[in-house]
Amino acid sequence: MPGVTLAASCALYSIYGPIGSHPDAPGRKFPDNFILGDPHPACGREKVNRRKESRRQRGRTLPCALECRSVAADVGANSSIAAVGPIVELPLEKREIVPAATSPQTRGPDSPCPAMLRTAFQTTSSGRLDKRHPVFRLWQKSKQLGIWDPRDIDMARDRQDWVALTDPERDILLRLIALFQGGEEAVTLDLLPLIQVIAAEGRLEEEIYLTSFLWEEAKHVEAFDRFLTEVAQADADLSHYHTPSYRTIFYDMLPAALGRLRHDASPEAQVEASVTYNLIVEGVLAETGYHASYTVMRRRGILPGMLQVVDNLKRDESRHLAYGVFLLSRLVAEHGEPAWQAIQRRMNELIVPATGMIEELFSYYDRPAPFELDVNEFVGYAMAQFQRRLARIDRARSQSLAEVLSDGDLDELMTV
Repeated sequence: MPGVTLAASCALYSIYGPIGSHPDAPGRKFPDNFILGDPHPACGREKVNRRKESRRQRGRTLPCALECRSVAADVGANSSIAAVGPIVELPLEKREIVPAATSPQTRGPDSPCPAMLRTAFQTTSSGRLDKRHPVFRLWQKSKQLGIWDPRDIDMARDRQDWVALTDPERDILLRLIALFQGGEEAVTLDLLPLIQVIAAEGRLEEEIYLTSFLWEEAKHVEAFDRFLTEVAQADADLSHYHTPSYRTIFYDMLPAALGRLRHDASPEAQVEASVTYNLIVEGVLAETGYHASYTVMRRRGILPGMLQVVDNLKRDESRHLAYGVFLLSRLVAEHGEPAWQAIQRRMNELIVPATGMIEELFSYYDRPAPFELDVNEFVGYAMAQFQRRLARIDRARSQSLAEVLSDGDLDELMTV
């Protein structure tokens, strides 16, 4: 290989976090093949040069407690090998991820998260997996009920039904699907920081379940894409269906709340993320929308493929909502009234755009709306579901953490 520099052991810890949040992390992302070259302006180490803009946009992120070191050549810490060239390109297979030799005490107060130095593994210690954990039981259900493939659903009849619909009927269904699809893509993109926080806290049973959570959201994106491509055959840009209130939540508030977890894993930040994601996006908006579309297709006997998709989605989302209720209940039991007050504060911030989004949806159609949809029916459904879950979280105010962990009523929170 051409010349080797001591840049081969350049540390990339703290890349996980907001861009520019650490002097060693001006960009946070790196391409599959990165270049080590110019000295870092802050610490004198070699920095990461990003040569391709497209790679920069699709770069990966390293957890904060890792270093990326080259093992391409025998260049050790005490090596005296001189640099033959100013730049060394290290292919992916030549890298090794090793724990960073950085303790929490050496990180500044603005560091995104502490070093995760391990002393043991739960599954090889005396504890093992807690199979009675309420979230681990959600994991078992996800394996039993969440194994479905969007490609296996027959949508041939759906295309025939779609062509036979009136223009207003097609428009309201296309509007709903455009809202669903944008939302499913948003949560697929935004969920990772929550998973990383749960992992960093060592909550293995919860993290195991959350792996299925993200996988299911990705399947929902694929399923709606099939409908838009094969049934609606909608080639045009559908973002004009995204109303101002929708954009407030999905373009701004959701990514901001989940993104905050990249540098702030406090209980308040976790509450803000879960209320936004689980209680509002999934529990009020998505669940109500799915209920509306499911009701239309079942009453009219149309779009059997999409009816099957929505039936699967509702089952998946019921587990997601159950996890959100558990997470908020645990945070309330652990941190008391400050966590409960944070829930109420976030709800107050979200209630206006959430209700505005439902009102905006129906504002484009004369009364009665296509398929005789009644806005009051679906607002009532949303509020009933929301109140049931909020009552369950409120119960945690008088429970200990042990009681929340032993509470087996998550099944009752599922709508399917």
